[in-house]
Amino acid sequence: MTALPGPGRWRLRLRQLLAVTRLELRRCFRGRRLIGLTLLNLAPVAILLLAYLIPEDELTREATPAGLSQIYAVMFATWMLRVSVFFTSAALSIQLFRTEVLEKTLHYYLLAPVRREVMVAGKFLAASLASSIICGVSAAGAYLALFGWLGRGMGRFFLAGPGSAHLLAYLGVTVLGCFGYGAVFALLGLVWRNPTLSVLALFGWESVLFLLPPVLKAVTVQFYLESLLPHRPPVGPLAILAEPPPPLATIAGMAVFVLAVLALAGWRARRMEISYSTD
Repeated sequence: MTALPGPGRWRLRLRQLLAVTRLELRRCFRGRRLIGLTLLNLAPVAILLLAYLIPEDELTREATPAGLSQIYAVMFATWMLRVSVFFTSAALSIQLFRTEVLEKTLHYYLLAPVRREVMVAGKFLAASLASSIICGVSAAGAYLALFGWLGRGMGRFFLAGPGSAHLLAYLGVTVLGCFGYGAVFALLGLVWRNPTLSVLALFGWESVLFLLPPVLKAVTVQFYLESLLPHRPPVGPLAILAEPPPPLATIAGMAVFVLAVLALAGWRARRMEISYSTD
């Protein structure tokens, strides 16, 4: 069999990547796991909608664009990034390989004429896109539900004010977080048979970000994501401050980080051997 020329080889790998992504994307939106993730992400939306039970005059009198922007910044940083994005990415990315090992179906991929790096990239892309959709809908829904308190001023806030730009920024941070955490969890799913302890350890590390010195903040995903927020959440008196990197440097750094972790995951997948009797 003759080898394909360079352009033909890359076109073949691109088609294989898209095929794996489509297959895995359908799997991400099936199963009971999706119910729990939906409830986790829609919790802040439901809470904000319950606030509409308060008399409308009282809501609109207390609501101001500046005050609501600060409320959303705190809610986004403390719940959506640290809980929703983190655990949604963990649930979808880790199962890329561990679930197939438990179901004894991973060998079908390994026997297919697809490079393992392409398989890893396709699975990662599907899980990251799925988590971005789930978390993005939650972030947008909570944003609209909260700023609906402005009443008639909501349209002016979005059309003449910074409402639309801020919403796009929050959605961008959500997607970046899903891809960043997704790469880490995909690697953990390849390295460890039971990555639960690793996930909890990483969650604890990211949760104490405000106590870490600047050198250690630089090795957390959360630090870079928070530096891109339109409104930085307030920090407590015990927090150790650090100068955030410029936005373009942050985005470029996250892209390099994701590619590096994926390269490491691909290298690990090439050396992976399946033995179902030990899982």
